[in-house]
Amino acid sequence: MFRFALAALVSIILSGCAGYTTYPAPEPGTTSDAAFNSPNVPPAPDVIFTALEYSIDRFPINGPYAINLPPELDAKRVDYIIGLLKDPNAAVLTESNQDLPTYHVARIWIRAGRAQVDVFRPVTDIPGPQGGQVTQMVTVNLKPHFTRWQVESARSAAIGVASPPAPAFRDPNTRAIATAGPAQDDN
Repeated sequence: MFRFALAALVSIILSGCAGYTTYPAPEPGTTSDAAFNSPNVPPAPDVIFTALEYSIDRFPINGPYAINLPPELDAKRVDYIIGLLKDPNAAVLTESNQDLPTYHVARIWIRAGRAQVDVFRPVTDIPGPQGGQVTQMVTVNLKPHFTRWQVESARSAAIGVASPPAPAFRDPNTRAIATAGPAQDDN
């Protein structure tokens, strides 16, 4: 029995599944939430990476694309996520590349051994109003697997039903937040 408990404890530690994060934070007075409300708290960066990797692989873009990460995500973790993607076509969202097809990370929910991330993926074959981008929300469900998270399932919303988060433009050199744009409502 002791060996089983020890093995379970080691598995939990190695999987990084001790997280309890909700981002963005719930509106005050709507719910009680004891979770961290920061995407910087482990294992959130790994969960974000896995959800992005899945979305980019499942719904690829031919050529360069941008990634709109939460504005609260610090530059070190932005570099970490972009570095893990190992894709020369991937770039953080900046004011100069905002016309590129863009993947947006909107919501992160982690509860110990389960996680969900809402990623808005670009839909390039449908023209948007006033030339804007059309997106589709993909909710990626994840679970820990040893030292990395893995996708358990995903579901896509109807195209254009939900709006992506406001653009969080970053400085291309420092990856720090440059400016946050207005909320997008062009689906």
